Amino acid sequence: MVVGTALCGLAYVRNAIGRGCGGSSRLQPKGLVVSGKVVHSTKLGELIVEDSIVLGVDTSGRICFVCAPEDTEKHISLHGMQRADRVALQSGQFLLPGFVDAHVHASQFPYTGTGYDLPLLEWLKKYTFPTEAKYSDCDFAQGAYKRSVARMVRNGTTTACYFGTIHVPGTLALVDVIADAGQRAYVGKV
Repeated sequence: MVVGTALCGLAYVRNAIGRGCGGSSRLQPKGLVVSGKVVHSTKLGELIVEDSIVLGVDTSGRICFVCAPEDTEKHISLHGMQRADRVALQSGQFLLPGFVDAHVHASQFPYTGTGYDLPLLEWLKKYTFPTEAKYSDCDFAQGAYKRSVARMVRNGTTTACYFGTIHVPGTLALVDVIADAGQRAYVGKV
């Protein structure tokens, strides 16, 4: 996934392999080794740019090693990744950790950006309650959730805590959409 000139964490790994990154059934059995620039942070106000890093992703989508280029073969052997696909990032590309969103009302996606002129209760009555009632229809729920989750993944969110609606079948459709997208998530109903 390209965000500006950045390659976004496991979202990129997912696209490089052509499958999801959330579970062992989603990755090819050989894993992935990515080499290039990595940008990350370990504390507020600090940006770390590693110009030449090699990162190994196992068949479950987990990063199993990070090393200097000269140690690549040792780590590939140690982790049994001799058959792993290899990706070398190009000039201007870099890897970022995926984003985590801990509070997503997935059912509100269809009317995002509406009602800023309304007090909360009026907004709920005008937009939320009528739209969320539509999630009792599994076809509507699946379509809306596909668009919501696709936008999250496209923007680099690799992990999320989603809230569905009171409609259990519609909320289960959200779970299926997330699994198909290969995103890690917790899902609850409101």
